[in-house]
Amino acid sequence: MRPHLPTILNVVAFLASVSLWSQSCTAADFMVADDPSSSSTLPQAQRRWPSLFQNRPNVATYRSNYLSAERIARVVRSTALYQDPRMPLDGNTPILNILTLPDQVAQTLVDYESVVLLDTLHRSAVYIELQDGKLSQRDATREGVQRLLTLFGMDPNVHIVQKVISDRLSYIDSTLERYEEVAGLPHAQGVPMLTANHDTYENMLAASTQGHRSFWLPHEGNYILIRPWEEPLFERTRRHAAKELRRVREGFLTAENTYGRAYAGLIWGQPLPPDTWPHPAQIEPPNIVDYPRFGSHSASHRELIQALQAHGRLRLYITSIAQGGPKQDSVFKVWLEPAHGQHPVRVSIEELDKKKILAEKALAIVRKFKLPEKLAQLRYY
Repeated sequence: MRPHLPTILNVVAFLASVSLWSQSCTAADFMVADDPSSSSTLPQAQRRWPSLFQNRPNVATYRSNYLSAERIARVVRSTALYQDPRMPLDGNTPILNILTLPDQVAQTLVDYESVVLLDTLHRSAVYIELQDGKLSQRDATREGVQRLLTLFGMDPNVHIVQKVISDRLSYIDSTLERYEEVAGLPHAQGVPMLTANHDTYENMLAASTQGHRSFWLPHEGNYILIRPWEEPLFERTRRHAAKELRRVREGFLTAENTYGRAYAGLIWGQPLPPDTWPHPAQIEPPNIVDYPRFGSHSASHRELIQALQAHGRLRLYITSIAQGGPKQDSVFKVWLEPAHGQHPVRVSIEELDKKKILAEKALAIVRKFKLPEKLAQLRYY
């Protein structure tokens, strides 16, 4: 179910929270020291070495060395407006770098009543809890540390989306164009793969509010499954899933290189159930003038879907030369195949022979209908 659209006031409040947090980091030399082992996504304001730390703090002794009862007692609980929307959470517990300054650790403890201190260099972590003004701590398990490292190194947009969905932050909606963009991305096991340059906050939110409400995200040379509505937040790729992801990714790239991105999304993108498509036998073929025609590298995924829904077929003109792909003057007929049971509708493609292409070009001149631009400029011999 898709969340309600925000009020303008909520949007302004959200943007203000990010702005105020950034300003507070810069003004107060906030958060952490430069840590080469930390994620490269840390804000620049966090990459400073505090003069307080002469040596790298130890997770086991951080509480006793830096978090005195007096320091905790001086802290006043803050409002959500000043909390970092990018801050990773383990459940409801914030994860902070071991180089985080004590005042910020104390503030986070008072706000959340617990915190994780993570040493990314030595791969160790400790949970610190505040109850009735008293602090206690426990070590994270080896498996727990690995989970914390993944959460901490994750794209910060994932944590923003998780907070938006859980109502910790004001909602900023994805546009219809974002939902359509996600639908045209490769899908593995029915879940979109947010490939490079498409792994934006808006696309993450769109993927999280439709279909399986999850997405595959590139991480350390592989993919992890992100489920913003659930705990744990992510799931590592298992062997069979990794094999399927590779198959889908390679298939999408091959189709994109051969027929264009829109057609690749049609074949490898969001599966459409049979009841969303008219049966091909019920669709009357269009006349030659009204036949839907698209350039391979100018059509959108949505345009191809709408044409197939309306007519059951279309023609795809190769308008860009791809290495190893069809020639630039090639034309393909694309049509729907009847669905079987609950399986998604299939699409077939077949290249037109040169006689049909020449006949169509001549007819276009006589009947004065337009062919995709680059094809119309080609010379035939």
